[in-house]
Amino acid sequence: FILDINSFGAYIETSEAFPVGQQIDLTFFNPFSHKHIDLVGQIIWSNNYASGVRFNNLPRHRKDMIAFFAETEDMNTKTV
Repeated sequence: FILDINSFGAYIETSEAFPVGQQIDLTFFNPFSHKHIDLVGQIIWSNNYASGVRFNNLPRHRKDMIAFFAETEDMNTKTV
């Protein structure tokens, strides 16, 4: 599960550790565009519960889309 995402990377809940440096392909559904988004990243840290992924060479439009998605999700989860 992707628990946190921004234009630099993601925090992913896992049930196993992944090797640091491993390339990883991520796909997630964007509810705003109703399309799947494919991203490539690299594991920068990992343990038996979660992994940190840094995205590689994202084009500007992809960074902007992720930033918009992350900001909108953040606003939706805040309580007043």
